[in-house]
Amino acid sequence: MAAPRDHPDRRSGLHPGDPGHGDGDPELRPRAAAPPRLAKIARLVISGCTDKQIATRTGLSFSTVRTYVRQIYRRIGVHSRVELVHATNPHSMTRGLD
Repeated sequence: MAAPRDHPDRRSGLHPGDPGHGDGDPELRPRAAAPPRLAKIARLVISGCTDKQIATRTGLSFSTVRTYVRQIYRRIGVHSRVELVHATNPHSMTRGLD
């Protein structure tokens, strides 16, 4: 049986939706620096490398690279490589047009 939705998180004592709770508004969550491995993968994606090229360069498996790329997309709030490049480029011509 699942716990009721208003049940507080056992670790933090916070309720879902409370500021600081993990499932609240993403804009309210504190942003932690990306782990070094994710940051390296992100740089390689942004530079134009394919997942296969990243796997070869880093010695990781292809599926691990795919998992890391999805984690990066989720952290940044994008759905594709193109969106990632635009979101991380301070000189992107599309910034502010959404």
